[in-house]
Amino acid sequence: MLKHSLVACTLLASSFSFPTLASSEFDDFKKQHLKESQQYSSQQKDEFKAYVNANKLAFKQYKEELSQVWGKDVAISDQTTWITHTDDLHTRNEVDFKKEEIRITLIVDDETDNEQITKSIEEQLKRLADTSVNQAQKDDPISKKVETIISAQPIAPKLPPKAKPDLKPVIQLTESPIDTVNADKEIEKLVQQAVIVKKPAPKPVKQLKQTNQKVIDKNVDKKRIVVTIPLPKVAVHSKAKRFTQPVTNSSDKWKIDSALVLAVIHSESSFNPMARSHIPAYGLMQIVPRSAGQDASALIYGNAKMLSSSYLYTSEKNINVGTAYLHILDKRYLRKITNPESRLYCVIAAYNTGAGNVARAFTGKTSVTKAAPKINSMTPFQVYNHLLRNLPHDETKDYLKRVSSRYEAYKKTTI
Repeated sequence: MLKHSLVACTLLASSFSFPTLASSEFDDFKKQHLKESQQYSSQQKDEFKAYVNANKLAFKQYKEELSQVWGKDVAISDQTTWITHTDDLHTRNEVDFKKEEIRITLIVDDETDNEQITKSIEEQLKRLADTSVNQAQKDDPISKKVETIISAQPIAPKLPPKAKPDLKPVIQLTESPIDTVNADKEIEKLVQQAVIVKKPAPKPVKQLKQTNQKVIDKNVDKKRIVVTIPLPKVAVHSKAKRFTQPVTNSSDKWKIDSALVLAVIHSESSFNPMARSHIPAYGLMQIVPRSAGQDASALIYGNAKMLSSSYLYTSEKNINVGTAYLHILDKRYLRKITNPESRLYCVIAAYNTGAGNVARAFTGKTSVTKAAPKINSMTPFQVYNHLLRNLPHDETKDYLKRVSSRYEAYKKTTI
């Protein structure tokens, strides 16, 4: 619309013999527009750089805190495992969505008896059952540290509107969490399934400024109790089912097959709403604020925004952003690939590595426009195999296999 208006204004000015004035104004407008665009782009880069640096610093600080208790056995949430610690850091809870098991590790006094250990396990299971996604996000130590670091910096990222709190439990351990009597009985059953192993307590590591200082071993006369419990059937069965509605809503909105969205979520996070990677990437569909986050937020809100971890840990928002990015890949970046199946394989690969790297696999260059004719000359089967042979990263090749396979499975499944 703006482009056509400027052309019309230029033609009108010419008809009244004011070519110099019109040309000058037009040149000034272009210069100003270019300057503003460059400033906005530079600001976004600075914002993301500040965000990444804050994330790295927060990771480092938290790992140092954990190492004072856990030594080299430090564990932090990743893409498929949600990990929390008690306030004193002596108890670690891990919900492994990929292996479908819970691991609870306790550092306790050497004289702690089995009854006390059982009581501690029950307490931690209740804690896991009672934690909503919203509460988990609020309690997440790294997210809190990132927000504190960012708020103290002169560069304040433009954040999207606050998301509605996700009050669903991170993991549903019982059929009826509200029914406390039955929930307690279910947790007792889980405790009975526990495999308990006693190990030596970890040797703590302390970051010291002076080399002659000694490390004070706070874990002397302590032992480590490692508890492994299979996730209950209700939790395993609800993994994908609980996200059916937001997936359907976003799929309908952005014209993307819901089976593809589910396959991506399964492959990115194993349906862990608190998924996180060091990149940083967040949530079910592992959104990177700088790349997919910026592109999708520009489509959703009209201009690119820095998507915070609290926003991306909200399941509904995360799914909407991830599906919007699939829409951008399918309907914009890779639209010149005419065969839908061939384009699907390219979209899957591009979600992991970017459209430019997909194009590079066919022509050695990042232009999709130049790669499209070659892709269009091939059958979908040939496109798939060509990608598996020529994609620049083994991770993306494996990703293409996993998502494609799961896509076909979800197409045949009613969740």
